[in-house]
Amino acid sequence: MKGILLIIIMTMNFTIPDDKYVNITEHISVQQFEQIQRFILINGDRKTYRNIDNNNPHYRLNNFDIYLNPENVNQFLRDPEYDRFNEITIYHPSNEIQYYTLRIVRAGDGENSTARFPENLDENQVYLKNTYNENIDEMKKNLLDYYLKEIFKEML
Repeated sequence: MKGILLIIIMTMNFTIPDDKYVNITEHISVQQFEQIQRFILINGDRKTYRNIDNNNPHYRLNNFDIYLNPENVNQFLRDPEYDRFNEITIYHPSNEIQYYTLRIVRAGDGENSTARFPENLDENQVYLKNTYNENIDEMKKNLLDYYLKEIFKEML
């Protein structure tokens, strides 16, 4: 019976709610997302911040942290050279909204990617992920008015 239950669970099609993602590509392009990722990989260190994986690429900036999240957690945990990251998480523990996660859907991800994402997300786009049901307008304002400006200023 346990084997049957396991097979049922493994074949279930889990869905991610569509309203958790807001397209922000007009404010941060795919190329800019990739530039931030490269900057963190070159200039950052490694630090654990969540239970699902560990030793994530990390960069400390002013009073907040920036982490890269792997597209495939299992491959990331097995391969120290793994370099396929599809999320940038900004963590600011002293703010009311502590987490800002940017999610890239690259061209070809729909067919080739091991990452799961809602079917209605378009390829070659960047999204703001609202994991904790925060005020999305406030999230976008904070992201654009402060966090992204600080990140791009640091990258100069």
